[in-house]
Amino acid sequence: LVGQSSLIISNSLFIENEAEVGTVGALFKSQLEVFDSCFLGNSGTSSTSSVAATVFLDDSSDLIRSERNFGLGNNVKSDNCRSGVTLSGRACVPFTARFCESSIYVGGSDAFKKFSSCVSDFQTLATLVAEPNTTEIEICPLSVFDQESIGATGSFPLIMDRSNISISCGPDGSRLNDCRFVGGEKHLEIVGNVMNVVFQGMSFLRATQSAVTIEGSSPLSVDFVDCVWEDSTGLSALILTSLDPATESPTPAPTVEQNTD
Repeated sequence: LVGQSSLIISNSLFIENEAEVGTVGALFKSQLEVFDSCFLGNSGTSSTSSVAATVFLDDSSDLIRSERNFGLGNNVKSDNCRSGVTLSGRACVPFTARFCESSIYVGGSDAFKKFSSCVSDFQTLATLVAEPNTTEIEICPLSVFDQESIGATGSFPLIMDRSNISISCGPDGSRLNDCRFVGGEKHLEIVGNVMNVVFQGMSFLRATQSAVTIEGSSPLSVDFVDCVWEDSTGLSALILTSLDPATESPTPAPTVEQNTD
């Protein structure tokens, strides 16, 4: 963009572009607005660090608006502003979004996996869950863990027997990111007196016994946030069995007294 012009970029996705100035450049008294957009794996090749930026404005141009933008994996000379707008000779205006909503659009999901540390295969998920130092796991948007397709390559269901771990669908843990466990008798077994275990945005579909089983003694704390259970059959979609810590056997159901007054 050059010369007393105005450019508005919204709800857009820039992936693996390679150019001298970078992904977007505004020069010579231009005005730029950029919002609700994502910049993934872009490169700026100019040898001048102040010019090779993800988004660049020279000192005669104005940034009118920069809101809710996301950047990841950008490789530019302007090291201190890889995920932001570089204002030549002035400052860096960093992108503020924690995740890329555009990543779940057509073509966006694969790019997001490439530049993110999110997990998309079941075996990696199971390995991370078993690793005692793992406290947070992000599952890539649109991931599907189908027991039929997993077969002998993974241990289905997922076993959770440790505390202090959070598993989320996408960076914001929303069910709209569409992370699914599908088919089979069970999807998830939680065992032992685990604490501070959180699942966010997960969908459990078409289990034939119980999609999620929890069996442990108190204290026990498991949170399901913004999750979906759908089309399951068998005993129950989600079942909790509380064990007596002294005997490790199911605690007798409490007696319920009915008030007939």
